[in-house]
Amino acid sequence: MKTLRIVAVSDSNPRLLWRLAQRIESEVPGATICGLIHQAGSSGHRARSAGKHFRAVATQLAELLLHLLHASPFQPNADAQFDRDALLQHSQRVHWQVAFLDKENFHEAEEFVRKQQTDLCVALLEKSVAPALFAIPKLGSVVVTRFDQSLVSAGHNFAAGQPIKMTASRVQGASDPVCIQTLSLPIDPYDTPTSMTLKTDLVGSDLLIQSTARIAHEQGAASEPSGYGSRMLSLLDSRATRAEARPTAHPSPFTRAPWKLFLISVALWPYLLVRNWCRRLRGQFPVIILVHHLISDVPHRMGMSTDRFLRQVQFLRKHYQIVSLSDAVELLKSSAIRVPTVAITFDDGYQENFLTLRSVVEATGLPVSMFVCTGLVEQHSEFPHDLVEGQRSFKALSWEEVAYLGNNGMEIGSHTRFHLNCGSTDEEALYAEIVGAKTDLQQHLRMRVRFFGFPFGEPENISPQAMKLAKSHYEYSLSCYGGENFASGPNGRTHLLRQGLESSTWELELALQGILDLRKRIQRRFGWGDEAQVIERFQAMAALRDVA
Repeated sequence: MKTLRIVAVSDSNPRLLWRLAQRIESEVPGATICGLIHQAGSSGHRARSAGKHFRAVATQLAELLLHLLHASPFQPNADAQFDRDALLQHSQRVHWQVAFLDKENFHEAEEFVRKQQTDLCVALLEKSVAPALFAIPKLGSVVVTRFDQSLVSAGHNFAAGQPIKMTASRVQGASDPVCIQTLSLPIDPYDTPTSMTLKTDLVGSDLLIQSTARIAHEQGAASEPSGYGSRMLSLLDSRATRAEARPTAHPSPFTRAPWKLFLISVALWPYLLVRNWCRRLRGQFPVIILVHHLISDVPHRMGMSTDRFLRQVQFLRKHYQIVSLSDAVELLKSSAIRVPTVAITFDDGYQENFLTLRSVVEATGLPVSMFVCTGLVEQHSEFPHDLVEGQRSFKALSWEEVAYLGNNGMEIGSHTRFHLNCGSTDEEALYAEIVGAKTDLQQHLRMRVRFFGFPFGEPENISPQAMKLAKSHYEYSLSCYGGENFASGPNGRTHLLRQGLESSTWELELALQGILDLRKRIQRRFGWGDEAQVIERFQAMAALRDVA
């Protein structure tokens, strides 16, 4: 089999270039990366206004206070800042050559491409470079133009809702560029320039990889390419059929009154400061597992916009150690956890996440676990709990998409076949849903399935029979009752607690500190609210403890 020597070029953030190169080598048989060219962004330095300078200082002060409160290292995640130095270090480990361009002078880049004996250049650029560079490789170049934020005037293009056209073009010699593939990416109601940059960078990378696979096939270096085109076209087609009413404004991120959050924060700050430093000295930080459903820029009762989720992730990466679910359970087996730690999970397996969530994951390196309903994936259908609420056009992932996510770093767990309420005592139905879903995943993905997430996840949704089945067929089961998971030694714990991912960063921080969960537990402990409901829940909790 022939080998295709490729140089990857981008003016985006260094992580995107690194991921593009990684994906080319892993997804295109016969392709090998021989060099990377990172061009500095063309936006240049902009002077800050006095107001922006004051906000920047206030933000830094707030971050310092949070680090003090958390008793956390200033960089809890080693890969949080993926800059040019990190790109160089990662590339040296795999013996890739790297060139950095800071000016619009491409003679060095042209010499670099010649020196690497390049067969093909692949480029994801906001601003096109000199055509001479793309004509140097033996097979020419494939170029995709990135989304240019500077072209978006204050809401004008977004209000119009006109789709953004993404085109992969091939340049060979002195001939004009030839279009290989084109996709139109719609602008959704909650899209912002930031979210569209994330999504177009992802789609642009996908287009480059698909185009590279086609060229590799033409040269006899790979088999017939498949996958990306059908996956993304299916997703964009399903999104285009929605009857969307464009909202006049974004919904408030707060689910609680800000003045209440302020009073809670001020009143409990001294207690949290002492508690967290004691946890650090003793190595007794918990692992907090967050659960969400979908990232969507179309209104959905369980959704969060791409832009807002990115801000949540950036906050978490600054102040918490973010780990995969597998790493989380290994930490819980240890004797000490000395850094505030979170893991992020997504339930159900919405197809929307194949674009939105994946765009954030690729941009940030966020480790994510996803629990899918295998029967709904098989049918590639809408979710029953959405249809009951009148929410349409949000389908489940396909098996091809689930397999792609699983093969590209996302942990896949079971969530029953058809989102069954596991509060049922029908053992036959429970077996078919809980154990059958694991069988489905193993047959389609050919990988180990360790985790089971209970649908709905409250105590009344988990019968003793369901818990017993989950414990006997999975290494770990996860509920959604809230709470913290503490290290429990080598044997660990097999029932893990999860809590919801709050929409506002303020509420998320209070939830991670256990304040919002504490309030809920106190309410239930003293019977605030409906007495019959409280008694029923505590009876369910007692039954779960007996089984677990």
